[in-house]
Amino acid sequence: MQNLKLNINNNLIEKSEFKANNEKIKNAYKQVLERSWLWNEFLWWTNTKEIISEKELENIKRISKTFKDDFEKIVVIWIWGSYLWSKAIISALSGNFSDENIIFAWYNLDSNYLYDLRKYLENKNYAIIVISKSWGTLEPALTFRILLEDLRQKYGENELKNRVVAITDEKKWILKELANNLWLETFKVPDDIWWRYSVLTAVWLLPIAIAWFDIDKLLKWASDMETLLKENNDISENPAMIYANFRNILLEKWKNIEILASFDSRLKLFSEWWKQLFWESDWKDKKWIFPTNLVFSTDLHSMWQYIQDWQRILFETFLSVENPKNDLEIPFIEWDIDKLNYLSWKTIDFINKWASSWAIQAHNEWWVPTIEIIIPELNEYYLGQLIYFFEFSCAIWWYMLWVNPFNQPWVESYKKYMMNNI
Repeated sequence: MQNLKLNINNNLIEKSEFKANNEKIKNAYKQVLERSWLWNEFLWWTNTKEIISEKELENIKRISKTFKDDFEKIVVIWIWGSYLWSKAIISALSGNFSDENIIFAWYNLDSNYLYDLRKYLENKNYAIIVISKSWGTLEPALTFRILLEDLRQKYGENELKNRVVAITDEKKWILKELANNLWLETFKVPDDIWWRYSVLTAVWLLPIAIAWFDIDKLLKWASDMETLLKENNDISENPAMIYANFRNILLEKWKNIEILASFDSRLKLFSEWWKQLFWESDWKDKKWIFPTNLVFSTDLHSMWQYIQDWQRILFETFLSVENPKNDLEIPFIEWDIDKLNYLSWKTIDFINKWASSWAIQAHNEWWVPTIEIIIPELNEYYLGQLIYFFEFSCAIWWYMLWVNPFNQPWVESYKKYMMNNI
């Protein structure tokens, strides 16, 4: 199997500029690899073989099979940014009009949504997965209280242990205590992995397994990407070091907005996860690149002028898939009233890739630097690679700037303020 590839397409960075950061990036890479600097207690996710035990993996598969066999719907209660990866993987691997058996709920305090959800579930045979570390976020806590009481009223308290799984801290936080009192099955949220880097733990893998996707392949290819990044310390060949260096050079040139763009609509939620990863690691010590995302060619029509003609503070990362799962050939029609016969016998994917290469070229000509990250196919293998690649790159990037990528001081303060003053 191939690995992901990087193409840097710009006329703004000289080769000498990449070399100028050699010592800085080598030090950051070494500190992440050896867990030798500050905040190293949050770097255990870099070793994929330590993150989850065989026993826990087997329990995930057992629970996922039971839930798939016994229930129509599984409601996952979690905060939006935290469960984005599970939802992103399921969305990327599912068909565009598939009827998923998982409902992700809820990530704000919209009473209309919760009312509609309860009405929808009234006549459904459903189970719940609730995920929270410290129970300090109000949105999922309130949703769980309401749906748990609905289940208790519908099936009785003794049935809850068969229908509810809690993923929480191993210590005796509120959710752990509640789970113990109700005899619920639990999985742990590791103490030494910050939420957005916990992608290969039960937190993320259980919903994906329930959606019928192969978590062994995700783990395998994340592990293979780990091997690639850790065994190749050549700055010009290691993709995580190249990407981190690319971002650093552009930040020094005052390019502080990064657009993650893809021409594959299945990657829309994946790009939301990427945005969340860099957002929550970002915005500290007045050092930052604002991450945002677009789906082309849809957003080209509305954002083209902005990208090419606004202040020169933008750069783009294109996420490309070489081989589509499905493709369509454009038919030849004799009457040709729509004047599209010149495209006959070409495929939709050919046109899509033509639009992509044209967009990259045009943006470069207008002084918008681009880097293209290419994967051969959109499947469990390469999504596992992408996840580990972006996490590792993010850690290196922030270590280069001497910033802690693993905390969120202002988010936690907002939560405490809201909980204490309601």
